[in-house]
Amino acid sequence: MTALAIIQLVSEIIADAFDPIAIGLIASGALLWRASIELTDHAPPRYAWRGRLFLYLGGGWLSFRLVAWIALAIMASVNDPPGSFLWPSAIYAHDKAAALRLNHLSELIQRRWLTPAPNGLAFSKPVPADARERLIAGVLESASFWRELQENGGLESYAAQLASLAVEVVHSVNPVLKAPATLKPFLFDKEEYERRIHEGVDLNAALDAFNSFTGRWYGMWKEIPVDHEWTRAVEYDPPWEITQNENTLFIHGLQYAWIGDGFGWNIVVSFDNPDNPTHILGTVYHVKDHNPAFVYLHRAHIGLVMDGGLVWITRKEVFFEEATVYNQMPVYTISGFQYLRSADRIEDVTQIFQTYYTSNRQARGAWSIMQIPQ
Repeated sequence: MTALAIIQLVSEIIADAFDPIAIGLIASGALLWRASIELTDHAPPRYAWRGRLFLYLGGGWLSFRLVAWIALAIMASVNDPPGSFLWPSAIYAHDKAAALRLNHLSELIQRRWLTPAPNGLAFSKPVPADARERLIAGVLESASFWRELQENGGLESYAAQLASLAVEVVHSVNPVLKAPATLKPFLFDKEEYERRIHEGVDLNAALDAFNSFTGRWYGMWKEIPVDHEWTRAVEYDPPWEITQNENTLFIHGLQYAWIGDGFGWNIVVSFDNPDNPTHILGTVYHVKDHNPAFVYLHRAHIGLVMDGGLVWITRKEVFFEEATVYNQMPVYTISGFQYLRSADRIEDVTQIFQTYYTSNRQARGAWSIMQIPQ
């Protein structure tokens, strides 16, 4: 750090510490103290003790702000080990700095430690206080769902049924889909879907797919305006190990997101051994009133990387996500359908929904539902 940078940093600390309250208390105390000295014979005795009181209060408040400035700066800057979450620390420090009106510190944290989106805006949506616990619980449930898809039951496995259904839907609706969604990245056969479910994905390909959705997005989910914010994916080297009972998985990378009515992670994991093939899991928590403390629903996801898109599978839905350009504007499209599995069979699907998000808050995409051609 250069001498000029050090001088600038010190000046910012001093400017933040000496807020109007500290200045007012210290100035008042100094004036009363001076009056008690210069007017020893005439000044009322209360001038002296009031002056000392104001000076002590002003000095205490100033000291508190100096300590808070340094502590919050350290909190924002520490690169915690896997699972400790740099993001929540930085955002917590940023929010506390703003609440204490440490304006220079708030700007510094946003500029230096809050990962900027492609449009230059820092991530700003809530991060749950129990993020680490939520992530661990969510990824373990998603891992359980992934193991379900690996099992063979009945005449056709769960994975094979989903692969057949996805292929049928994609090939049926692709010719009649509304722009900007095309589903072209997903025009594979059943065998390819099954292979990607079972064999996994390259780590770098997964992180690249995550990062193609990084940024702020604005759209509609049914009749509700929603804002999505996706951070850049973070790689863990060495991987972060999580063990529950006899099951062990290793997190190689993840991406945090706020998704309008909740939060979640896209996660790249390997099972049992860090050198085993990596797979994509997802975990989403839906909350009440945009408050991450009030979770009312959790959904486990399995992810597949396709050429230019992601497929997400839950126990009730399949989503196809594409990041593309439409009318010279970046867009993020979601097409999908709900399915019902009973007696180890998946029932026929008759309709698909579609929506898209743009990078412009004033140009939200529309939500629509269409019947699947039979």
